[in-house]
Amino acid sequence: EKAQSHYQQALKLQQEKLGLHHPTVANTVNNIGNIHRAEGRYSEAAVCYQQALEIYKKQLGPSHPYVATALANLAHTSQSQGEYEKAVELYKQALEIRRKVLGDNHPHVAVVLEHLGEIDEVQNRYKEALAHYGAALKTWRTLLGDRHRDVVVREEWMARCQSKLVEGAQKE
Repeated sequence: EKAQSHYQQALKLQQEKLGLHHPTVANTVNNIGNIHRAEGRYSEAAVCYQQALEIYKKQLGPSHPYVATALANLAHTSQSQGEYEKAVELYKQALEIRRKVLGDNHPHVAVVLEHLGEIDEVQNRYKEALAHYGAALKTWRTLLGDRHRDVVVREEWMARCQSKLVEGAQKE
């Protein structure tokens, strides 16, 4: 609650000094959205992310990494509420921008792929989940090496998903 109060105070000052549509204002609005999302107030978070997204698009252009961040935040909020179709569409938009601007082997690209894998897995689309997890794992291996803790965790995700795929095939 204290953090949100400080952000609200900063937002007011930024709006007075920089105007309502400055990227710095959008950053603060996005951060307020992060607080709302962390507290489970998803509709409030979505309003903040949408506001930040509109400012970023207008001020920085539709292919800026901040646009991708706002889209990914909106997607994560939708995913948290079980709105998987909407989340996938938003993640795909974020992924397209991030790949174009940052390249395929960037952590932000890998994170979006992991979220897409999570959605596939929760919807029992294990082959698709394995493809998304595998693409993300390839990036993490490139960036961190085979023995890094984060790579090992993602290997476990792949194993879990592979097990579910096998179990599903055995039931049929």
